[in-house]
Amino acid sequence: MIVGIIDDDIILRGQYVGDVRIFGTLFRAPEIIKKLDVDTFVIACEFPPKWMKIVRQTVEPTGVKIKMFSLSEETLAPGIGANIQGEKS
Repeated sequence: MIVGIIDDDIILRGQYVGDVRIFGTLFRAPEIIKKLDVDTFVIACEFPPKWMKIVRQTVEPTGVKIKMFSLSEETLAPGIGANIQGEKS
Protein backbone atom coordinates (compact mmCIF):
# COMPACT_ATOMS: atom_id res chain seq x y z
CA MET A 1 0.00 0.00 0.00
CA ILE A 2 1.33 3.44 -0.92
CA VAL A 3 1.22 5.69 2.14
CA GLY A 4 2.80 8.83 0.72
CA ILE A 5 4.89 10.47 -1.96
CA ILE A 6 8.19 12.33 -1.70
CA ASP A 7 8.77 14.93 -4.43
CA ASP A 8 11.40 17.66 -4.56
CA ASP A 9 8.96 20.09 -6.15
CA ILE A 10 7.99 22.08 -3.04
CA ILE A 11 4.93 23.46 -4.81
CA LEU A 12 3.44 19.94 -4.74
CA ARG A 13 3.78 19.55 -0.95
CA GLY A 14 0.37 18.88 0.58
CA GLN A 15 -1.20 18.00 -2.77
CA TYR A 16 -2.60 14.57 -3.60
CA VAL A 17 -2.18 12.06 -6.41
CA GLY A 18 -5.45 10.20 -6.16
CA ASP A 19 -5.78 9.50 -2.44
CA VAL A 20 -2.03 9.64 -1.79
CA ARG A 21 -0.57 12.76 -0.21
CA ILE A 22 2.70 14.35 -1.32
CA PHE A 23 4.46 14.90 1.99
CA GLY A 24 7.61 16.76 1.10
CA THR A 25 11.09 16.65 -0.32
CA LEU A 26 13.92 14.14 -0.10
CA PHE A 27 15.47 16.27 2.63
CA ARG A 28 12.46 15.41 4.85
CA ALA A 29 12.30 11.74 3.79
CA PRO A 30 13.80 10.27 7.00
CA GLU A 31 11.29 12.17 9.14
CA ILE A 32 8.38 11.19 6.86
CA ILE A 33 9.48 7.53 6.75
CA LYS A 34 9.50 7.39 10.54
CA LYS A 35 6.20 9.24 10.95
CA LEU A 36 4.36 7.00 8.46
CA ASP A 37 6.09 3.78 9.60
CA VAL A 38 7.27 3.06 6.05
CA ASP A 39 8.95 -0.29 5.34
CA THR A 40 9.83 0.21 1.64
CA PHE A 41 10.92 3.35 -0.21
CA VAL A 42 10.04 3.04 -3.90
CA ILE A 43 11.84 5.17 -6.47
CA ALA A 44 9.48 5.67 -9.41
CA CYS A 45 11.66 7.73 -11.74
CA GLU A 46 15.16 7.61 -13.14
CA PHE A 47 17.96 9.66 -11.63
CA PRO A 48 21.56 10.20 -12.69
CA PRO A 49 23.96 8.02 -10.64
CA LYS A 50 25.13 11.05 -8.63
CA TRP A 51 21.56 11.81 -7.51
CA MET A 52 20.86 8.14 -6.73
CA LYS A 53 23.84 8.20 -4.38
CA ILE A 54 22.26 11.15 -2.53
CA VAL A 55 18.90 9.37 -2.36
CA ARG A 56 20.52 6.24 -0.94
CA GLN A 57 22.61 8.21 1.58
CA THR A 58 19.45 9.96 2.76
CA VAL A 59 17.14 6.94 2.93
CA GLU A 60 19.34 3.94 3.85
CA PRO A 61 19.99 5.09 7.46
CA THR A 62 16.24 4.72 8.13
CA GLY A 63 16.51 0.96 7.59
CA VAL A 64 13.79 0.76 4.92
CA LYS A 65 14.14 -1.35 1.78
CA ILE A 66 14.79 0.67 -1.37
CA LYS A 67 13.20 -0.53 -4.60
CA MET A 68 13.27 0.84 -8.14
CA PHE A 69 10.05 0.94 -10.16
CA SER A 70 10.06 1.77 -13.84
CA LEU A 71 6.88 2.61 -15.68
CA SER A 72 6.71 3.53 -19.35
CA GLU A 73 3.94 4.78 -21.58
CA GLU A 74 4.05 1.38 -23.31
CA THR A 75 3.31 -0.29 -19.97
CA LEU A 76 0.37 2.03 -19.36
CA ALA A 77 -1.11 1.87 -22.84
CA PRO A 78 0.37 -0.95 -24.95
CA GLY A 79 0.45 -0.16 -28.65
CA ILE A 80 -0.48 3.49 -28.38
CA GLY A 81 2.68 4.89 -26.80
CA ALA A 82 3.67 6.55 -30.09
CA ASN A 83 0.28 8.25 -30.29
CA ILE A 84 0.76 9.77 -26.86
CA GLN A 85 3.73 11.66 -28.30
CA GLY A 86 1.73 12.78 -31.31
CA GLU A 87 3.17 10.25 -33.75
CA LYS A 88 1.20 7.88 -35.95
CA SER A 89 1.72 4.18 -35.37
